[in-house]
Amino acid sequence: MKKLMCILLVFCLYGCAQKQESTTSAKIIETLQVYLPEDTEEQDPEVIRRMLDIDEAGIRELRAFAGKTENEQLLYVIEAETEKDALAAAERLEYYVNSLKNTAKMYEPEQLALIDKAFVIVHENYAVLVICEDIDEARKTIAEIVG
Repeated sequence: MKKLMCILLVFCLYGCAQKQESTTSAKIIETLQVYLPEDTEEQDPEVIRRMLDIDEAGIRELRAFAGKTENEQLLYVIEAETEKDALAAAERLEYYVNSLKNTAKMYEPEQLALIDKAFVIVHENYAVLVICEDIDEARKTIAEIVG
């Protein structure tokens, strides 16, 4: 019986440790999702990782959200293995934003104002991309989270 209790305790502690690791990611997502449209859906992380051409070896978790409306409103949160990996992911996010801008210039000029306000931030081993209507408030909110 004692062995069973010890095994259960180890699993519980392991689960708590895993939950603690993703707290920053979950907090960023939970806090910033309020700035996205109600019809926002989570995207397939593997599809997004391939689209961004990010090496999966340096990524712990990638969460991506996009609105289904015409506006290109996005929230990508990448938890990397190291700060160096987060910086590399941020470079890919910046490249992606530039690609969105170029596409908008040619095909959807009305989207350009929204995409021009996009921001990418790196904090420790996290890289975050935000494109939303209320970008100023989103910036303030992310600054409060990451300090």
